[in-house]
Amino acid sequence: MKNYLLTILLSLPLFVFAQHRASFELHISPSYTNFTAQTSSLTKVKGKVGYDFGLNLCLPTNIERLVWLASLQLSSYGTKHKVDDLRWGTQHDGNGGYDPNAQSGESITGFKSRYNHYFLQIPLGVRYYLSQAKTRFFIQPTLAPNVYLTSQTKSTIIYAGKSNSSESSWGGYPGTRKANLFASLGIGLEIPINNKIGVQIQPHGGIQVLAMAKDSATGARLYSAGLDVALRYSFF
Repeated sequence: MKNYLLTILLSLPLFVFAQHRASFELHISPSYTNFTAQTSSLTKVKGKVGYDFGLNLCLPTNIERLVWLASLQLSSYGTKHKVDDLRWGTQHDGNGGYDPNAQSGESITGFKSRYNHYFLQIPLGVRYYLSQAKTRFFIQPTLAPNVYLTSQTKSTIIYAGKSNSSESSWGGYPGTRKANLFASLGIGLEIPINNKIGVQIQPHGGIQVLAMAKDSATGARLYSAGLDVALRYSFF
């Protein structure tokens, strides 16, 4: 983490020096997020909505239609799961089997949980415009060093005939990799409003390079697919 913070501090002079030639973009991206691996312990895991929110810096290069891209963003990725097929010892058929129609006599009918994992990301990459028209398409590959910040877990117990019980907790999970890389690729459209301001719309997808857990037996990595919307302000 110290190395990433040092990288940010060393980059600040570049941000200041480059302002007269740069463009800044404020962006937000709702996305679908999930894990790549589904094992016996993850069979009921489903994806959920996450987001990326941050600021991009774009610098022109000596190559026509190619710009450097550096970003700082907060990302939330996660999963959810629900268990509503609980089997109780009272639901037997008298022969050692399970009778789904038998009344369990229990008030708890299921559980559900939602997990949100938060990261500080520094996407670095390039953007290549496919034309020189004012309204133009572009391709944008990036590789983002990221730091795991914390997680939120919301657990709910589902009862029969009465209100559910929920609780939320914050904190990191033991064994979670503190530093990772996130590779992504987007294809977008840039629409100018005037000479200084423009709007960008960019479908994109990305995936962790390394498993989220250090000693993961499944190699499960978080991935996301979403739609990025950005407001651009140009200094040149």
